[in-house]
Amino acid sequence: VVDCFFDLLEFFEGRATNREVLDLLDSSIFRKRFELEDDDIEVFRSWIRSCHAHWGFDGEHRARFGSVKSDEHTWRHALERMALGYCMHSNDERMWGSVLPFDEIEGENARRFGKLYKVIDGLGRMEQEASRDKSLQEWTKFLEKLTDFFFPTDNLTYMDRRRVHVAVNALSEEYFSLAERSLVPLRVIRYHLSNVLNVGTTQGQFLTAGVTFCGLRPMRSVNARVICLIGMNEGVFPRHTQKPSFDLSGKRRAGDRSAREDDRYLFLETLWCAREHLYLSFVGQSIRQNQQIPPSVVINELLEAVDKLVDFEEKEGSSRKARDVFVQLQSLHPFG
Repeated sequence: VVDCFFDLLEFFEGRATNREVLDLLDSSIFRKRFELEDDDIEVFRSWIRSCHAHWGFDGEHRARFGSVKSDEHTWRHALERMALGYCMHSNDERMWGSVLPFDEIEGENARRFGKLYKVIDGLGRMEQEASRDKSLQEWTKFLEKLTDFFFPTDNLTYMDRRRVHVAVNALSEEYFSLAERSLVPLRVIRYHLSNVLNVGTTQGQFLTAGVTFCGLRPMRSVNARVICLIGMNEGVFPRHTQKPSFDLSGKRRAGDRSAREDDRYLFLETLWCAREHLYLSFVGQSIRQNQQIPPSVVINELLEAVDKLVDFEEKEGSSRKARDVFVQLQSLHPFG
């Protein structure tokens, strides 16, 4: 739910392309909320391709991005073709005004069209509201309406919906008194909420009988036979603490939180929790320039620490180090 929430906020700042809309329709949250099946998604793809819906909700939306103010190839034009096709058949010959009916909307497809119309119409109305600057109280009302319309209300999503609800209500309860008359754009709200909700979802099956996929969390490490850390790339882990340009609080002092130091401690916790096997994966070779890419600094430090503790046997008259023993190169190969 949290990921879908930020996907929607980012979507409202974009051009509403057919790929972006289809990605939202295919998300687990939209599938559950609007009762969409695999067949529905495939039919939507075919309709959107046939009706030539490329980007923009309407001409006014496209004009905000510097394009021609025309409904051609927008979602409004595509929905008009589908709705008119439900009312009349044209056999690709008859037009009503300047709109050519889309003849595929009949029978079971009428129900599908109702779901598609509900989603795109809701996205269009929400986008119009999100494009205007608002006070913090107005943003609170808008975001509550957004979550009520697009998110399912079941027990599985309760914890995530509650986290979003608490963060949204804080806009008016805690921060409104500091800026009662200020009007802020969506990008400021999205930046603030991303800082509040960036700790990840608390919902999910953390301990299961099989393989558990999860993010690193403080005080959550549990012993396991095999622990795998994926994506230990240089510059990615540990994270760099990024301060906005308008932050005038000065240099970091002792006791201030540091994402980089938190990640280093989480890595140490993970080392303690691996009982039998520890697997660390990183991209070590560029796919474009065929050059070696160093791993995360914590991996280099781990290998150096192992070299100080273990004396590896010589091989063919040359001494070996931890990197020679533990690091295995996997060749690049395509998928698909």
